[in-house]
Amino acid sequence: MQTSLKISGEVREVDVYFIPDPQLAPIQELGILAECAKTTVIFEPFRNSVKVPQIRACMSKLYDLHSYLLREAKRQSQPELGDDVLPNLWILTPTLSAPILEGLGAKLELEQWGEGVYLLSPTLKTGIIVIHQLPQTLTTLWVRLLGKGNVQARAIQEVAALPAEHPYQRSIPTEIMRWICWVI
Repeated sequence: MQTSLKISGEVREVDVYFIPDPQLAPIQELGILAECAKTTVIFEPFRNSVKVPQIRACMSKLYDLHSYLLREAKRQSQPELGDDVLPNLWILTPTLSAPILEGLGAKLELEQWGEGVYLLSPTLKTGIIVIHQLPQTLTTLWVRLLGKGNVQARAIQEVAALPAEHPYQRSIPTEIMRWICWVI
């Protein structure tokens, strides 16, 4: 029997850590990505369907980041950070089974987000975007580019079919294109 157990942490990295600039308006062309990034967020995209241990690992990174930010605020004699300023986590996955979503307690918030966007309890500060469930609209285009197979191919065709003068043709976000190359 042990009364305590020391667990040493390993250094981990989040894929994308985004802090919005309060001086800049969200880029509406990013659709649901802009909506997700209205506050400080972590994006964790997966090329293949995410598994429960990977979801837990992502959430663990989020909470480690929360702990780090709270410690830093305390070290710098700043007021305690409120939950509203701590980052949220968005997991992007090409597919995810209904039993996993149910087991996580994930809920669709259709009025706010539409199909394919699931939220866990607000206390957990985690959302999951199931890319293949997203509607084929301009607001989901940049996320669907991160999909797989036919979903990604259709999204690429949609971008290619846009007229040359369309704002999306002029403003394809560089980071999204880098992400696509990384995920592929």
